[in-house]
Amino acid sequence: MRADLPAIEAFGDRTIARRDHLDQVRNQLNSTRLPRDAFGYVPGVGGKVHDAYEDFVTQCAEATEMASEVVLALGRRIHTAVDLIAQTDQFSAEELDETLHPGIR
Repeated sequence: MRADLPAIEAFGDRTIARRDHLDQVRNQLNSTRLPRDAFGYVPGVGGKVHDAYEDFVTQCAEATEMASEVVLALGRRIHTAVDLIAQTDQFSAEELDETLHPGIR
């Protein structure tokens, strides 16, 4: 089995780059926050609507932040896997060379 390490590495880079996009989305979500009186002064209603809206924006921003952290961790682990595969390949090549040509290095 062969692994295309440069392609896997590029995938890891693209995965990490998605974090930047998610951070932009989170910032845009945070910029949609509105003042408490944005939904009017209807007694008992305006505050409830604002609270529901604020809760929605907060939860979306938090979910986006968590997704951002996940894609960063995933990208880093992809890079770690590439490094480990490369090390394993190098070790296997050295072992095969030693098996085929004992005592020659």
